[in-house]
Amino acid sequence: MLSEYEATMHVVLLLKERGYTVENAPESSSRKGVRSDLLGWGADAHYVTRPLVAVEIKLNARSSLSDSVKQLKSVSDRVGTRDHFIFDGQSWFAVDPNFLGVEPSDGPAILQRQSDVIFDRTSVSRLISKPLFEAADRLRGQLPAHSLAPQAVEELLQSARIGDRGEVYLRDTPNLGIDALTLIMACTDYIEKMLGRYATYTTPLPVTSFLFNLLGSSRLEGQFIDPFSGTGSMMREFVTRSRRQGFNNFTAQGQEINREIVEFSNLLNRFLDPSISTAQTDTFSRQIPACDFSVSVPPFGLRLNEFISLPFGQTKSGDVAAIARIASSLNPGGVCVVLTPPSWTWNREGSQLREWLHNNFHVVALLSLPPILKGITSIPPIALVLKNSAPGETIVGTLGDDWLSQSEPGGELFQLLDSALA
Repeated sequence: MLSEYEATMHVVLLLKERGYTVENAPESSSRKGVRSDLLGWGADAHYVTRPLVAVEIKLNARSSLSDSVKQLKSVSDRVGTRDHFIFDGQSWFAVDPNFLGVEPSDGPAILQRQSDVIFDRTSVSRLISKPLFEAADRLRGQLPAHSLAPQAVEELLQSARIGDRGEVYLRDTPNLGIDALTLIMACTDYIEKMLGRYATYTTPLPVTSFLFNLLGSSRLEGQFIDPFSGTGSMMREFVTRSRRQGFNNFTAQGQEINREIVEFSNLLNRFLDPSISTAQTDTFSRQIPACDFSVSVPPFGLRLNEFISLPFGQTKSGDVAAIARIASSLNPGGVCVVLTPPSWTWNREGSQLREWLHNNFHVVALLSLPPILKGITSIPPIALVLKNSAPGETIVGTLGDDWLSQSEPGGELFQLLDSALA
């Protein structure tokens, strides 16, 4: 009779011979870390790489096959595997698709589509959950509660390896290539889940998509800057969309005042593209480098400690200063999209800014939105779209619950903006 380790290695080798990538295969004869159920990853009919096969190793004659079937049903419910097998050290058994029984088998079929890079966010979130939990648990008591999740992610990524195509291999799953952007999104999901309403590390993905949709079909090349970048969600979106358009001649820079977030941002983004970088700086005290595009969500309602000088005067309003700084950075023909609170559009403090923008830029759009930054602020924001060109007509509107769909290609708003920016 095979030992548990020998039986496990037999299953691992057979899965690999038949084209699967095996998750958490043991590396030594130690029983520590050996799993009784193994997952075989591969590409499904839609060419999505995910766990396809689960194998339960049953060597204990006193346990019934029904216990193994229950275990495999649990695995299927948890990770979505489609084929399930039991190996007793000598023979294979295939589990009925409805988990009602078993029958003799030759084991998993040969995989028709080889496993590739994992793009499924749910699968990646499951892969990283255990190492992140273990890291956070180990750090508990050493760090303040709000630092546990970011530090756990940092440890996860520092031990990762980048493949030849930019895919990422984690220490615990060294044979599974993960799409870098999907990994970053799964990591930020984890941080937001752990920190709840205190999670201010990244702009929600629907909001990021909306803001970039306001650029219409602009050619996303050249210099991009987010002067309030946090962990860099805007820079990642720019790079992703630019590459989708077929461009490579770009750089994406961020500015962030918090040193820890800068370090975390650079750690995250190096897995996606070396052209992304974040510098530690106070955007309010320094000019922003010239850029062709900027998409940003500055801090809402910030009052500065001292007056700062702008092209039209002085202010302590962070909302006014942020817009002026970004607008001043635009190259001729450059475009920016800024999500801000609406107060500067009507209050006295914003009057000089309004006049300056009206006389020196094409204010392409002013769009009122519902409270889309839930968990961060309850203020209904506005989206400002500016182009560094001769003044022109402004699209003014109030968007409802369909704010995202209106901005997508085919939506009325997208078409209006695309025409105005052409």
